[in-house]
Parts: sequence; structure tokens; C-alpha cells
Amino acid sequence: VVDASLAGDGTSVLVTSTKDLSNVVLLFTDGTEEKTEGLSGYEATFSGTGENAGKEIVGVWIKSGNNSSGDGSGYGEYVDQTFNPDPDHNTTNNIDEFVSVIDPSKVLLIQKSYSYPEDSDSVVGGELNDQILSTTTISTEGPTKLSVPAASLPAGDKGEVVLTVAALAGQEITESILDAIRVQIWPVATGAISGIDTLTEYANLPTVTVTLEDLYPSSTTYLRIYPGSPAANPVDFQKESASVVIIDDIVPHDRILTLRNLDKQITKHGIHTLEVVHETPFGQEVLAQQTIRVDRRIEFAGTIYTIE
Repeated sequence: VVDASLAGDGTSVLVTSTKDLSNVVLLFTDGTEEKTEGLSGYEATFSGTGENAGKEIVGVWIKSGNNSSGDGSGYGEYVDQTFNPDPDHNTTNNIDEFVSVIDPSKVLLIQKSYSYPEDSDSVVGGELNDQILSTTTISTEGPTKLSVPAASLPAGDKGEVVLTVAALAGQEITESILDAIRVQIWPVATGAISGIDTLTEYANLPTVTVTLEDLYPSSTTYLRIYPGSPAANPVDFQKESASVVIIDDIVPHDRILTLRNLDKQITKHGIHTLEVVHETPFGQEVLAQQTIRVDRRIEFAGTIYTIE
């Protein structure tokens, strides 16, 4: 069993364990980490050194025995904002008597990601694979714009990012959490059109297969057809009714469509464009595009006679 208690100013932490300590990694408010190795004993106090001297601590990984968090090489169990109050400032078990030095001028923002297990659409039923993306302090009122690099998103392109805002205190308690939201991350939808030879001019159109993967929740996807070469914003297009896919769910879905009656949609001679359109709450995008050459010419065979 491991535990940690912050000192009054938040720049040092008392770490305890029921087994010999191996290493301790401190996490600071600016997202940097500092690792101390080669430890022994069951109790020690740690604070930032060098460039990290004087920085506030928001979490600590404690390695003892064979515990592991998977957050980094040799990282032990992680203890975060639910630090036990420093016993030097707590003489009873009454939470109202904790000596708190909450700083009302700033709050702590923690971004953490969770990867979903393979073949699962939630963290339920699987081991949590969590990763701290960043921690930062906010000291200005009003909206704050956040950005999460794509490389930092959950492995496998599916999971969730949890954003937590907490009040800064000399010793953290669960009541210091001000708000938290969960944002689910899904793979980018893809599509493909097959069954068309771009070098062939078709008098009778072939069977076309449309393969769709990871269609976004609350989305509508369909095949649109219009005369001419691909255009950025086609106006004169037809929607193939047999291709419409509506995802009324909270998780992505895959679909495979087989379209056999495109002759009814394409009646004019020349080049036509087929596009898979994916409409989501965030906008519209084209997942796949294919041109087809159609022969709609009428040939007459006959003989002309003249009479003199």
C-alpha cells in the first residue's frame, strides 16, 4: 500500500509505503516530471530539484514492490489530486478543520486520456490504460481554448479524454474538484467504392460495392452521383436512395453496400462522378470518390436507297 501527503505550500510531498520504496516520480503543474531512483526504506519526503525547484506538485508515482501503473518505464502506482491532507495540518478527522491555503486566483486543469480495450467501445470490462496528457494552471477569467495534439489521443484512435478542473490547495481533498467532462474519441470514418474500371465505357452499369468503416455516431452517409468530373461543390446531383445509412447510436458502425440499379440514376452519356458523403454533427466530408464512363449513344444501322 502506498500513500502521499502534500506539504502546506504544495511544493513537497511525503511518500509512504508498506514495502521498500524503489523510485518516486513527481508530476508538476506545468506537466514536467522528475524521477528519483535507488531508494530504500518505507518513508521519504520529495520536492523538485534544479529547474523544478519550487514547483507545485500535482501527482506522484510511487514504485514499491511489484506495483506498476504502465504510465512509464518503471513507474509505480499513481496518486493524484486526492492526496491525503498533510498530518501536520490535521489534528482531527473532521474535514472542516483542515488548514487549507486554497489560491482563488488560479485553478488546475488536468487532461487525461483512456484507451479502450480492443473490440470494446468503453473502458468497462477492460483494464484502464490511462495517460496524463498535460497539466496546467489557469489564472484568467473567461473562456480558455484547449488543444490536444493528435499524437496524444488514445492509442488505437478510440477512447476518451477527461478534463478536470480543480482548486489549488496546500493539501488536496476530493471536494477541490470543481468540474470534469468526458470527451469520447472515435476513429476517422473511411469509405471505398469498388467494382468500376475507369478505362471502360459502360453501356450497362456494373454492380458497385461501397465499403464504409467507423461511421460516426448520429451521422448520415450516402452515395451522390452527378454528371462531369469531380467538383468541389456539385449542385446538380442525385442521391442514391438505396445507399443511405443513418447511424442512430452512440458508437461508430461499419457497413457494406451493394448497389445494382445505378442505370436508373445515370441516363446521360459521358463521365459521371460517384461520391460517398458523410454528414456528422461537425459537418460534411467526402469519404470516397470515383468516376465512371457511361455510353448512352444510340446507333442506327440501315441502308439508304435513291431512285432516279
